Amino acid sequence: MRQIISFIIGFFAVWSPVYAAPSGDEISLAAGNVLSISSDSESQLNSTIELDWSGIASVPLCGSISLLNLSLQDAHATLSRCLNKFYRKIPDFRLSPVTPRLFAVKAGRRNEKMNIVKVAQGTSVNSVLASAVSAPESNAVIRLISPFGLDLVHPAGAADWSVPFRWRGGESLIIETPATSKSALSIDVLGEVKKVGRFEFKASQSILSIIREAQGLTSAADPEAVTVIRSTSGQKIKSDWDDQNIRIEPGDVIFVPAKSEHGFEKSIRWTGSLLAVINTFFLVILTRKR
Repeated sequence: MRQIISFIIGFFAVWSPVYAAPSGDEISLAAGNVLSISSDSESQLNSTIELDWSGIASVPLCGSISLLNLSLQDAHATLSRCLNKFYRKIPDFRLSPVTPRLFAVKAGRRNEKMNIVKVAQGTSVNSVLASAVSAPESNAVIRLISPFGLDLVHPAGAADWSVPFRWRGGESLIIETPATSKSALSIDVLGEVKKVGRFEFKASQSILSIIREAQGLTSAADPEAVTVIRSTSGQKIKSDWDDQNIRIEPGDVIFVPAKSEHGFEKSIRWTGSLLAVINTFFLVILTRKR
């Protein structure tokens, strides 16, 4: 029984810090990271390699190899297996990260070419966009998509975009802007809808009918925090997505935000708390058994 309990405790101890940032040799290699290869015996191996946005690195002799999400130890083992094809005895070599650690991020406007930029840890989203594209318009919406399950959508002026951000590499920053050549009879729908874009204005339209034209809400949408932005005055009207009392006017921008707490982030915090409680529970049991 004690062995079973010890196993469970060890399992939870390993998985409790689900979202903890690794450090030292435990870091996971990410898009944009740069590594130094050095060997005292084989000078042709001495080089600097860089993981592109897909996590692929061009390694001497080996060619293109995916090192994405590997630890330094696993990356060293991967390169050793490759070099084994070219040497009778694998030469000694060192693999170390080049500092400051940089991350590859794509940034651009919707339906336009995306630029790949290198960012340092803690750089704000606004700083990345200013250097990679240009400062977004005041009525624009910024979407951040991460390969690790995060999908953030906020207006361009949101405070979240000006604070230090924890990059993990491979993120995409997309600026969604209402149509610049707006006709008098159009409406723009941005944010968490399945079809972002510009739609024809029709008399007696409601927020609900327009969202239906945009093919509905995404799973991350907050249906109770829809904002209608008047293009003529800049007035912002908060509403539910099925509110029939708000009169839609030509030129309006309808923004559907994401939930304030995404399911991915919420589940991580909830899981971490639950595992901590279970861990404590089993520790108490084990102590009493002794």
